Amino acid sequence: MMSALHKARPQSLKTILSRAAAEAQHLHDRLAELDAALGEVHEHLPSTVLAVLQRADLLRQEAEGLAHFLTRLAEDALPGTSCNPGQALQLPLQNQISRLSGTTSSKATDHGSEIWSDDIAGGLP
Repeated sequence: MMSALHKARPQSLKTILSRAAAEAQHLHDRLAELDAALGEVHEHLPSTVLAVLQRADLLRQEAEGLAHFLTRLAEDALPGTSCNPGQALQLPLQNQISRLSGTTSSKATDHGSEIWSDDIAGGLP
């Protein structure tokens, strides 16, 4: 059975794109923290790990690029244009669903441990 979030009503496309841009920025920020932490210890790691560090930095840059792209789309969205994000909100992480839907989650606030959404967690063995 779908939760109320997944039966969402049509919403402003500008609002939905703005939330997606904020989520991409959230990902960038968390990846930047990881990149900075890895950068502090990189001289103590084997040289083979440098390729992994470079991929982590590339992910950070890609998340930032996506945030900028979505922000520009939100700015250009025509007033009165709407869509229903219900199906798109069928994601595994409850906090991410909350951020993207514009609701608040009372289940988890720790950035290090997301809580699975009730719909998806219910289907796990």
